[in-house]
Amino acid sequence: MKRTFIITLAIIFSLNVIAQEKIKVACVGNSITYGSGIKNRAHDSYPMVLGRLLGDNFDVRNFGIGGRTLMNKADRPYMNEQIYRDALAFLPDVVTIKLGTNDSKPQNWQYSETFKDDLKTLVRSFQNLSSHPVIYICLPIPPAYTQWGINDSTIVKGVIPAIKAVAKEMKLPVINLYKAFKPHLNLLPDGIHPNEEGAVIIAEELCNVLSKDKAIKSKVKSLKSAQAAISASGDGEWTTIVNGKMWIDETGKSVQVHGAGFVKVGDLWYMIGEDRAGSWHPDVNMYSSKDLQHWKFEGKIIENGKTHPDLGSKRFIERPKILWNQKTGKFVVWCHWEGRNYGASEAAVFVSDNITGPYTYHWSGRPLDVKSRDCNIFQDEDGKAYFISTIDENQHIGLFELSDDYLSAVKCTQLFKGQRREAPAVVKVDGLYYMLSSACTGWNPNQCKFSSSTSLENGWSRLENIGDSIAFDTQAASILTIRGTLQTTYLYVGDRWMDPTLPESKTIIFPVSFKDGKCDFQYRESFEINFTTGEVR
Repeated sequence: MKRTFIITLAIIFSLNVIAQEKIKVACVGNSITYGSGIKNRAHDSYPMVLGRLLGDNFDVRNFGIGGRTLMNKADRPYMNEQIYRDALAFLPDVVTIKLGTNDSKPQNWQYSETFKDDLKTLVRSFQNLSSHPVIYICLPIPPAYTQWGINDSTIVKGVIPAIKAVAKEMKLPVINLYKAFKPHLNLLPDGIHPNEEGAVIIAEELCNVLSKDKAIKSKVKSLKSAQAAISASGDGEWTTIVNGKMWIDETGKSVQVHGAGFVKVGDLWYMIGEDRAGSWHPDVNMYSSKDLQHWKFEGKIIENGKTHPDLGSKRFIERPKILWNQKTGKFVVWCHWEGRNYGASEAAVFVSDNITGPYTYHWSGRPLDVKSRDCNIFQDEDGKAYFISTIDENQHIGLFELSDDYLSAVKCTQLFKGQRREAPAVVKVDGLYYMLSSACTGWNPNQCKFSSSTSLENGWSRLENIGDSIAFDTQAASILTIRGTLQTTYLYVGDRWMDPTLPESKTIIFPVSFKDGKCDFQYRESFEINFTTGEVR
């Protein structure tokens, strides 16, 4: 019986590992792959379009970089770049190589005798990976006319024959992007780089070929079988979340964490926020939970009169947010650090070696001498972190880039100038940043609006209304990302202030979705979530 149980656990674990994986596709190339000339390249370059066409079982990454050549003797070799090493480190299951366009330039093609050997070297570097990827070599798309030395004659008479010869020798499949794109030269605004519509043409051709590949189809089948087996086995428990009531901790006391911030460590969510049990001059409480419903009180991590002498007298804290810094191994709290009549308009930083503390005061003041109030934090995929607050008497949103140790602000960018937004909450989905925010109406709820951008510092879209006129009687505090074995779910966390008193303000949580620059923001009185699979019902 024990042996059977152990084997069953091993099978379930193996299925989980398989189901959590995606088929990783590395698109290696030059500026055409990178998406030069495409306004929203993080969304509309052909690798990103390919990812959407292939579906949720694929993780497609863009490893293109402008002006690069295949040949190592040419002016800008691809294999000299960090992005090439990043592509190898990605351990892809599928590789598409689309180089050769810049090699056609006269100053580069003079080294044409090295083209085949360098292509073989590039291919072998991927073949030697532990992931043993399927490798496709793409024929370059045709230029509309000679530009920057790139010319159709060399591509047709030199580059393409060389690629075909190597592909034949190494028994590699070829994707004929030259033929696929030839009727669409009008989609090359500068004669070389495809526009958004042209990127779709390339992505569709790649998708058509990859989706028919037997090895790739087999891996997709294995993934789906593992996902189905996990679903059938009832992997993970369903948690019911009901809104509108005070959360209670394991001792039966009300959970006091208003303006909540979150960080996940292992399988535990740690939540910090304002303790409004006494209404004003709140301490900062911390709770932990695996399912966002059963909460353990971890303690007061920042306390009036103890953590700092001014707390509880000259200063009080609002909207504390927590980060973990992988480089330093420390936990960092940023918050709104305020005084009488909101005249201070400052921020403060606290730090600890351990998640549950003790936290010590590090700094307070106006970040980069900018008046700062309602705030949040955002940690990007590359580890860079930002403090985001309403600035200059609530006129604008300030995006403060933080130092590598997260302990100070090093740069401030004004966003949404003059639009008087506060309570910003940022999430990144499929290469796009989304920001939710509210107007400045004190404790009274108002219309939640959102905007999206490919860059945190600029390019934010026009603010759009979501939800009802009072954001379902909430104000944004956080957006949580739940990465499951079957899907990724995003949870909106907001405060229902003065319900009916400040200490009785409720924490409201419900699923939201983000796709193609749009936000689906619909309130639910209750819902079920599986934190293992990521599913919501």
